[in-house]
Amino acid sequence: SAAARAADYEIKRQSELLESGGTVVQETRGWNDDRGTTVSQRIKEGSADYRYFPEPDLPPMIHKPEDVEMIRASLPELPNQRRTRFKEQYGLTDSQITVFTIAKHLGDFYEQVASELGLPELYPLAANYIITEFPQLLNMTGMEIDDVSGLKFGADNFADLIKRIASKELSSSSAKLVLKSMAETGLSPEAIIKQQDMGQISDTSALDQIAQEVIMANPKAVEDYKKGKTETIKFLVGQVMAKSKGKANPTVAGEILTNKLKNEWC
Repeated sequence: SAAARAADYEIKRQSELLESGGTVVQETRGWNDDRGTTVSQRIKEGSADYRYFPEPDLPPMIHKPEDVEMIRASLPELPNQRRTRFKEQYGLTDSQITVFTIAKHLGDFYEQVASELGLPELYPLAANYIITEFPQLLNMTGMEIDDVSGLKFGADNFADLIKRIASKELSSSSAKLVLKSMAETGLSPEAIIKQQDMGQISDTSALDQIAQEVIMANPKAVEDYKKGKTETIKFLVGQVMAKSKGKANPTVAGEILTNKLKNEWC
């Protein structure tokens, strides 16, 4: 409160001094709380009064232009440079780029995956899976978010997994299980899929039979669909997924069910 009163007093004092044609002197003033005024303590006209002086043991540094360029070339990629490059090279969102900039090693791993993929249309999918699934995997193994060196699988196997997701060979839920198993065992996606029989069923003939059985087993849902409750199709797709033990391609299953119901197969 004393400092605030001193500042208010000085504002008024210096304003009146300038308005009357006077000059504000560079000085140190103290605050007298009893009198409610500031008082001059010592005059300071320049840096010499503050005892400023150059450091005598530090000679000036003179660099040639080629020295500056050599130093610049030796610097690692800076955060802003990475943000710009990831936007132009991979077409990622700002939020994805932020994660890969802050967690540098995670970003390095992503670049290795992108190189293995070689397909720009899969870059966003790979980034999404790394950002959403890796924190849980790393925590499961006791590693920090940026400590990807301890993973049991490499960029090549992860890229393989992304390709299988994109080709609909694996559903999203199955892909997460495969990824978890990769982190635990170090096996390739192909080995895990074969070992656990997790391949997604997209064959229409195989799904047609399952869809037929689901329709027969759920007459009320079918009747609701006929009455215009089209959201019932989601329930029926869920039944197909359950009957196929999660292996059915939900998109293909939905198309088969919709065609059957529209054609009043039942």
